[in-house]
Amino acid sequence: MTRRSRRTVLSGTAGIFVLAADYFGDRIFDGETDEESDHGSEESPTVVESVDDVPITDTAGPESGPDGKLFCDADDVLEWLTRYDRDDEEYTEFVDVTDFETSVIVALEADAPTPCHELSLEESAFEQRDESEEPSLELEAAVREEEGDETVCPQVESVVGRLIRAPIADEPSVSVTIVDRHGENHDFRFGDGDESDSNDAD
Repeated sequence: MTRRSRRTVLSGTAGIFVLAADYFGDRIFDGETDEESDHGSEESPTVVESVDDVPITDTAGPESGPDGKLFCDADDVLEWLTRYDRDDEEYTEFVDVTDFETSVIVALEADAPTPCHELSLEESAFEQRDESEEPSLELEAAVREEEGDETVCPQVESVVGRLIRAPIADEPSVSVTIVDRHGENHDFRFGDGDESDSNDAD
């Protein structure tokens, strides 16, 4: 089941737009930058696109620590899903409806102590320095126990993750922070064609 992700709008300095959107919702903001507020200058409204996602849960295997991948092509995502036996209809349909001319898919995952945990998408934000550039994307996710699940969970090491579709293309820039089960941060940065570039925090 697709979960509704929280979005934030972060304020920026003059000429910097930081945009966020509700799940499955497009909005248009006539937002103000600091320059507009102080000096009354006018800026064109900016269209805010939505980021949507679908959760992943399966049994942990080797090298199941926090990781991330950026996909700019449907075949690459489907090959990755098949390799890890995740080619369920829920995931393949998510890929099939993605227009890779205008969007990318980011896959995030981390290990968890039980299958009753999830990798929660805590924050997503777009930053666009000017209208001629594609916005960069910042994501933050954390391993959390699912709320409202009263069933007894087996103590089985699991992998929890998310497939995230974001409306960015043309050499996208994506920054990711994953907070693991122990509360430690793991940072990743992606560019077009990169799978992952990890910098684990102490």
